[in-house]
Amino acid sequence: MTFLDRNHFDLWDWTSQALELFEYFLGDLRATVRFSTEMKTKIVLDQDSMSKLERIYDDLQSFYEYIFPIDALEEGTIWQTPHLDETNKALGMLLRLREDVAEAWLMLPILSGSGVPTPEVQARELLVEAVGEEYFTEHFEFKSVQLNAFEPDDWLTRIDYSYRIQKGNYTATQEINFYFDKANGLLRSSGVPPAGNLMPFNVSREKAISIALGQVTQSYVEVEAGIGYVERSGNNVPVNRYVWYVVFYLNEKSAPSGSMIEVLINLTSGEVIDVARISWMSTP
Repeated sequence: MTFLDRNHFDLWDWTSQALELFEYFLGDLRATVRFSTEMKTKIVLDQDSMSKLERIYDDLQSFYEYIFPIDALEEGTIWQTPHLDETNKALGMLLRLREDVAEAWLMLPILSGSGVPTPEVQARELLVEAVGEEYFTEHFEFKSVQLNAFEPDDWLTRIDYSYRIQKGNYTATQEINFYFDKANGLLRSSGVPPAGNLMPFNVSREKAISIALGQVTQSYVEVEAGIGYVERSGNNVPVNRYVWYVVFYLNEKSAPSGSMIEVLINLTSGEVIDVARISWMSTP
């Protein structure tokens, strides 16, 4: 007996989305090859590019054989037996296909002969340019390369670094991200310290709390303070640098609703950058 349930429709949706992503990649690959062969020269794939394409082929073949098995008449198919484990296995195959398609986009800048450095190389160079080689070596650590298998037109490659921050007994780790498009062009970054925003910082945690207390006239139940990169304050003031953020909770943090006062302080001068009152209301 054959019937349809929600798992079947989810699987069809995922199949459609994965094949659509593959179609987009093929379009870009065709455009790249067409551009690169205008002079009637052939493009020779290196082993890495061949491996990327072969993985996609293997993914498609494995998925097709799983959902449309040769012995379907004897054992049935996933469409006839909508068990959750079988559906999840198929979804896992589709996720692997999407990830391999995303990785295959990395071959296009090489095939086009653009000479654009890889995202890994660019990210490191941008950090060193911002903070200097010695500071980079002491405080930054490469973390990971992430590929966007769901919205590669927003960004394809993200390079992550860990930034180790210390002031006195206070330590923290901030993640820094660089986002690149399908041609290895830099789209945006977050967390890169600007000029004049490097350690050693002048303001300690105790001093930051003392400065922030001068901005608070209400009673509070808890205070927390840390160093982090802030793009905009609670009042939507552009900050774009590392600051002390000191938060005074006017209600218990676990309360379903309440408010807090956030004070942002310059790490070098101790200047108060912004004071914002922020309210929250949790949803069930």
